[in-house]
Amino acid sequence: REYEGIPVMEGENWALNSLLESGKIKTVCVHFMNDEIWNIIKNHLNHIRLLVWIHGAEIQPWYRRSFLYHTEEEKQKASRVSIARMNLWNQIFIESKRHQIQFIIVSNYFKKMIEEDYKIALTNQLCSVIPNYIDTTLFSYIAKPGIQRLKLISIRPYASSVYANDLTVKAILELSRWERFYELSFTIIGAGKLFQQTIEPIKEFKNVSIREAFLRQSEIADLYHNHGIILIPTRADTQGVSRDEAMSCGVVPITCKIAAIPEFVDEECGLLVPPEDAHTMAECVKEMYYNEDRFLTLSKNAANRVRTQTAKEYTVKKELELILQ
Repeated sequence: REYEGIPVMEGENWALNSLLESGKIKTVCVHFMNDEIWNIIKNHLNHIRLLVWIHGAEIQPWYRRSFLYHTEEEKQKASRVSIARMNLWNQIFIESKRHQIQFIIVSNYFKKMIEEDYKIALTNQLCSVIPNYIDTTLFSYIAKPGIQRLKLISIRPYASSVYANDLTVKAILELSRWERFYELSFTIIGAGKLFQQTIEPIKEFKNVSIREAFLRQSEIADLYHNHGIILIPTRADTQGVSRDEAMSCGVVPITCKIAAIPEFVDEECGLLVPPEDAHTMAECVKEMYYNEDRFLTLSKNAANRVRTQTAKEYTVKKELELILQ
């Protein structure tokens, strides 16, 4: 079939194997490598060049996300899965010494984490750090009016506690005790198994709009154009694409100073709070309420930061240069 002018082939493992056996494919790019894909591709490494994008959970040991597991049984199960996952990647790293394999990693923070976990050195010949692409045309910047600092938004998955949506809820609850609370409006959108239980404590507030849904990118961009601040705490981001998309529109992020976040956000373009600190998140909202000029400066700087770090020329262009070598 064809998608936006690009030929697409879908199939089972045999289809990929057959395609590679044809000898017509010289470069293979893989996102989210797993055992099934590797067990086919490893048999063709003598006549292909392999580029592997690494994003996060598909390579990390279980202890990097230990906050997801609460019982000893959960930890033991996660450990077993983690051992199998690390065995896979150790095989890949070994083969990278003998074959044409290169890795594309989304942040320097994440690269260092992989080197630490796998006791390897990812040289420049073996690895490139290229962030995920942000579409600055779709997520366009339109100078924001100061009044938008009173309009806050959160668009997040609710699939796991990695996304720290509980901190957003706690920050709203803290703000609800503030005399200016009802001058603010909150738009909370998301979906996942944790959605209902997470947002339950804030359903009562008339200035909190809640919508359980997955949105198209164009819908998200429209919402960002009509809001001034995004509440986007996290517990383990290797980049943070949703945050960067909001920043591209001039939305000021309130996020956590943890993991790779400081590589993409600083005090000149956003508001960084300590991990697990809903109180400081609430205080940042108040700061924006009382300081319109700083909000406008942060908004403009946020849009500029994306355009000088994760726009097409810093991401897609570099990826294409790698592929076409």
